[in-house]
Amino acid sequence: MLAYGKPGRPWTTDRFDELKALVARTVDASVDEIDGRTYVGGAEVRWPGEGERPTLRIQVEVGPLAVAVIQCRTTQNPVPLKWLLQSLVRLLRLLDEEALTACLAATKERSCRVGLSDWPEKGIDPSPLLPQARRTGQHVFGYALAREYRLGQKLDAWEIAHEPCYSCARGWRGCGV
Repeated sequence: MLAYGKPGRPWTTDRFDELKALVARTVDASVDEIDGRTYVGGAEVRWPGEGERPTLRIQVEVGPLAVAVIQCRTTQNPVPLKWLLQSLVRLLRLLDEEALTACLAATKERSCRVGLSDWPEKGIDPSPLLPQARRTGQHVFGYALAREYRLGQKLDAWEIAHEPCYSCARGWRGCGV
């Protein structure tokens, strides 16, 4: 997810500790397990720490425009649709946390791009949320899907998570995409 808009307060290195604490609370880990780096105008925070591919990564840059990149990863193949929706809601809720609103102001000019990339070979498993039925005759992987949203002050994460698919006229149930 990529969120951008007006900066909150000017960047200070104290925000790095706030971001580490936010990630620790989100993944239910100690702050010592969180890794990252700070630099002029921003920081990157990831869990688990160095040497492992991060499951959760937040990178912020605060300048004339504030940008926050929040990534959530899994090694499951196929990816459960339930995990995907829960992760999306969790990431959207992070945007309302003080550590991120201090960097990226929660104003009506704030925007967000939600993307799904690096699909695994076996795709997305819709069960138990949707009846398991093959939607296509081929495996779809390695493609990306991105949508852009305007984020209001009263962010409703489920509204974005349950948006119907507009790639076809049938919505989620009949979509072959």
